[in-house]
Amino acid sequence: ALHFNKQVARCQQNRRERRWDKFEMSVLRGQTLGLLGFGDIAQHVARLGKAFGMRVVCLRPRQPTRSSPQYTVVGPVISL
Repeated sequence: ALHFNKQVARCQQNRRERRWDKFEMSVLRGQTLGLLGFGDIAQHVARLGKAFGMRVVCLRPRQPTRSSPQYTVVGPVISL
């Protein structure tokens, strides 16, 4: 989320071209962060998203064994 919000590729291109291109980043607070799976990495990313005030939604392939009031965990995934 931060990578796309900060437009990192655009900033890197501007730096290579030694150009100053002023832009405004959108606010992350209140945005929704969607995660596929809720393993160790996703849980860490979810904590970071919460720190920025984002709503966190996680999709698990199996029924969640535990629920966290901080995150919305959805599962199981239905295969077609």
